[in-house]
This record gives sequence, C-alpha cells and structure tokens, in this order.
Amino acid sequence: MIILSNNNFSGQVPSSFGNAFSGHIPRTLGNLKQLVALNLSYNNLDGNIPSNLGNLSRLQHLDLSNNKLRGIGP
Repeated sequence: MIILSNNNFSGQVPSSFGNAFSGHIPRTLGNLKQLVALNLSYNNLDGNIPSNLGNLSRLQHLDLSNNKLRGIGP
C-alpha cells in the first residue's frame, strides 16, 4: 500500500518507484507505533539495525534484506 496523503511532495509522481536509499535507518522509525509493515529491502542502507524497532508492537512484516546492515533484527 502506498499512501501519499498529507505530505510536502511536489512535482509529478514518477512512473517507477525504484529506489536506492543509502545511509542509516533512522531511530525515529521506532516511534511509529501504528506501523504494521516496513519493507526497506533492496536498497543501499548500512549501519546497525535500530534496536527500538522491536518496540513496534503492531509491526507484522519487516523486510530489511539485501542491504548492508549489521546486527540482529528486533
């Protein structure tokens, strides 16, 4: 599901949503208490997996595969 409401995006929506995010997974994702699915697979993410993702009690699906992440998932 892609929900693009209530944001500050501007311009045309690209025909392809391919991505290549890089850097660390922000710890602030652990504050999204209503999050039920997080798929960050096939990016260029590195660093440690934030331990506070384990606090997401509603999270049913987590896919961090095919990145350069370290550590044990939540």
